Amino acid sequence: MKAPRWLLVLALLAVLLHVGVNLITPFGVHRDELLYLSMGTHLSWWRMDFPPFIAGVANLSRALFGDALWSIRLFPAITSGLIVFAAGVAAWRFTMATVATETASARATLLAAVAVLTGSVFLRAGILFQPVVFDQLWWTLALLAIAERQRSGNIRWWIGVGIALGFGLLTKHSILFIGVGLVTGMLLTPVRRDLLTPWPWAALGIALLLGLPSLVGQWQLDWPILWQMRDLQASQLEARNRWSFLFEQPLLVGPVAFVLGMTGLVWLLVARAARQWQIVGIACLVSWLVLIVQHGKAYYGAPVYPILFAAGGAALMHLASRVQRWSTYGGVLLMVALGVLSAPLALPLLSPASTAAYAARMGVSNATETNTGEQLPLPQDFADMLGWPQQVQAVADEWNKFTAEERAQTVLVASNYGRAGALDLYGPAHGLPPVISAAGSFWYFGAGDKPGDILLALGGDVQEYQQLYEQCRALLLVGTAWGVTEEQSVPIIRCDRPRQPLQQVWPMLNPANPS
Repeated sequence: MKAPRWLLVLALLAVLLHVGVNLITPFGVHRDELLYLSMGTHLSWWRMDFPPFIAGVANLSRALFGDALWSIRLFPAITSGLIVFAAGVAAWRFTMATVATETASARATLLAAVAVLTGSVFLRAGILFQPVVFDQLWWTLALLAIAERQRSGNIRWWIGVGIALGFGLLTKHSILFIGVGLVTGMLLTPVRRDLLTPWPWAALGIALLLGLPSLVGQWQLDWPILWQMRDLQASQLEARNRWSFLFEQPLLVGPVAFVLGMTGLVWLLVARAARQWQIVGIACLVSWLVLIVQHGKAYYGAPVYPILFAAGGAALMHLASRVQRWSTYGGVLLMVALGVLSAPLALPLLSPASTAAYAARMGVSNATETNTGEQLPLPQDFADMLGWPQQVQAVADEWNKFTAEERAQTVLVASNYGRAGALDLYGPAHGLPPVISAAGSFWYFGAGDKPGDILLALGGDVQEYQQLYEQCRALLLVGTAWGVTEEQSVPIIRCDRPRQPLQQVWPMLNPANPS
């Protein structure tokens, strides 16, 4: 039997929710979205310092729909709907294979779909043009494919696993965590007999073939993932308590959905009725254990939840009929209520002032804590959506004061990827030249053709620029009080008389070299 048609309605509701929010939100484009849009502008499938899928989607989205906020975020919205649908399908399959009644299967499907639909970690991911939401989909599909291999006995489902993992590798390197989990689960269960057939090996080949641009890009650029992980460990992960990964999980999906997911994990691992899917439970558990050891952020492990919600729904359907009804409809009502309560902190619905007031009234300090432990009035993602057009406007105002001769000699520079992405996106409308930046991924795009006789910089420090120029001065400060600390007062700096042409200096600015 096929999953109920109303599951499509719930999936469509997820899509419409995200599109609707993006049509009315008072917030703008996120810092990371600016980066990924710029990466699309500079797309080179085989020479990128990060998996290029998001850059390809950026180009496709802009070619089809333009640069409106809702259109930039349309593909994440659609992907959110697909995750809701996949979770519901998984719940239907688990329950029909064990309880074998349509009523129970429908209840499990409703629980799983609503858990994804109301979970903050899925709401936030679907509202942003980032690799996160696509990563969530690939994990879900890989786990669903291996579950189908077990349910149906059709070993060819390994091809589905390989396709999902391959697109995952093309999207985000963190797909390796669930890959390690699946390999461990296969070795610890009777599924290891599949290794005597060509299908798991075909899955491996497909995954590597689809993800090859990510691997070749790393090789071509001397493995930038190593310095990226080094910087991430130093700035964010090393200070994290390993167990905070677990303590923060209920905040990601809500306490009711968390209980549902943990019920599903236990059911997959130990229940006799779920023995055929033990590989799925082991894969989820091992991926979390690896993340805990690596001080991973709590949301890194969120992609296992859709399949765990499905398993949790199936587990509850083994209870008495009356308990099924109460757990289903009570759980759905609680998840919806908690989802509505957390929505202003998961979705950019209210004005910055109203959002800050709501966060203060709720007293949820974790929601407004930055990656480095700093406390803000707003959630960091929301703060990162503010101030970028104003920064570009301020640069344009200074640019317009230059003479035509000065403009011909001037190089436009940004000191971090958010500012560089903002100048990339908004600059052309103001007549600004292409930006260069030594920040992260932008360094790989080079210093351009101009030697940089004059430098006009958005952000940075006068003393640092004076190592490259004989004369530097700050022209003004621009920023927003609602932004993250580093964007609240950003200098615009002019430098003259370079000590060396930028092209000679550029190799020394390589972000792979510790400063």
